[in-house]
Parts: sequence; structure tokens; C-alpha cells
Amino acid sequence: MQTFDFEVNDDGRLVIARRFAPVVVTTCYGSERYFECLRLFLASLVKYGRYNGDVAVFSSKPPNETLRWIPESLQDRCLCLPISSPPLFQRYDLSALRQYQPVLYLDCDIIVDADVQDCLLRVAASRGLCVTNERYLYPELCNVEIKYVQDHRRIGNWFGLELIRLDPDCSTEFLPVANSGIIGFSDHDLAQTVGAMVRRLHGSRIADQYEWAGDQPFFNYVLTKTKAVDLESLGDTCSFSGMSDQQPSAKGFMHFVWARGDTKLTAMRNYSDILSRTPVRQTPRQRLSE
Repeated sequence: MQTFDFEVNDDGRLVIARRFAPVVVTTCYGSERYFECLRLFLASLVKYGRYNGDVAVFSSKPPNETLRWIPESLQDRCLCLPISSPPLFQRYDLSALRQYQPVLYLDCDIIVDADVQDCLLRVAASRGLCVTNERYLYPELCNVEIKYVQDHRRIGNWFGLELIRLDPDCSTEFLPVANSGIIGFSDHDLAQTVGAMVRRLHGSRIADQYEWAGDQPFFNYVLTKTKAVDLESLGDTCSFSGMSDQQPSAKGFMHFVWARGDTKLTAMRNYSDILSRTPVRQTPRQRLSE
């Protein structure tokens, strides 16, 4: 159930507004190069995302060590929380953050390259789970009903295609092609329910067949089955890359999902350097009451 602020005006009518107390959430674990990615991500969130709200970092390091990687301007409004096991699935349990609304989860291998305020407002107004997607990269996966999809590039199982095909209820739906690196929501109960389904699927006997693909097959299956997905609110905000010389998109987010290891860190550093040399065009912000 979403939380509303309200008042009764002089005419005896209810005036209702959704509470706007945002938090940006991420996870970080593994070697120190991923914590350097975290530092770059958070620096871009402040500088280019113009974000001045709270941040929550679920980390494999103790809070005092995690704070070493947090930009100084964020440290007094950063929650450092212990990460659960398996770490990849922490994004599906954000129950510790129920005091916030909306919640925007971002992977730490993302560079924010535009103001995030509009994204937060879209998530606040949505009743579903807002996700970015890779539909523009794989149109053949989503331009027909799931039962008719021809997966010639053999990429569909990254998004749970065959898993979803096994469920007759989903045969006439369209594949979300959702990327789980960005998830936004205001309805905590919905997010918890979807997250519990994803975690339960990961713990089932079919999980071994999709171990190579991580969480996304299960996430796309749950989104398809529940119809809880909002593909529009954040649909045009993210570009996906693995290149170290990527030019600025100014969409909102550059997700270096295809880079690995040191290549990922190098690509993020290079993109940050390119952004620092690119004139920033700041547009007027939408008022929260609009």
C-alpha cells in the first residue's frame, strides 16, 4: 500500500499527494575495483544526477570500510547496510528501506549522466515496478507474443524466454526484456512480493539451468506472470555499453553491463573523464507538486 500525504480543504475535499522521500540504492561486493566503480557511480550521481537525497549501500565490507569509498558530500546521508547472501539478490529485498518512497535501485557499474529528478518523479507516480529494458537492442524478442518469438541470436534465455514459454499463462504475453540493473518503485508491498517470487525461483530445482544467467531470467518471468512491470517510466533513460570510449548519451544512465573486470573500471573512468570535458546543459527541474 502506498503512503499518501493528505489534507482536507475548505470545501471539504480531500487533497492527496504521494509522499516524496526518495532513496537511491546500490549494492557492492567483491574486489576493490568494484568499490572503485561504486565511488565513480556515486560521484556521478551527485555531480551529473544533481541528487541531494539519501543513499543506501548494501556492502560486503563493514560500514567504516565502506565509507572510504563514499564521496565526502554523501557520507552524512549514506546508509551502509550489510549485504545478504547471495549478494546478487539483495536488490529483491529492500525491506529495510520502507521509510523511503520512491526507491530507485541502481547497479554500481552505472555512470549517471543527467539529472535524476525526473526519473524519481516518474517512479513516484507509477504503480508498477519501473525497469529499464533492452528492447531496442533485441526487437525480435518482444515484437510478437512469446509463443511466436524466433530467437535466432540465442540471447532470449538471458531474459528467461524458455523458462517463460514453459508457463501456458504467459504464451500470449510479450517478453519484457527487462534489465535488472535499474529498478524503481513506490509500492513496497508489490516490490517485496515480486522479490520473494524471484528469490523463491532461484532456490527451486530449475535454478541450476540458469545459473550462468544470474537473476534476470527469473525477474523477467515474474514480471511477465504478474504483469507488475512498468516499461514506460524509465524505458528511455538508459544506454548499455562495454566500450571505454563511449560518447555521452545524456539519457540519464550509462550502464557498463557488457564490460568485465578491469575493463569495466577503465570504461567507467574514461566515460567520467569524457563527461567532465562535456558542457553540462541543466534544464529547469519539475516542481514536486506538478
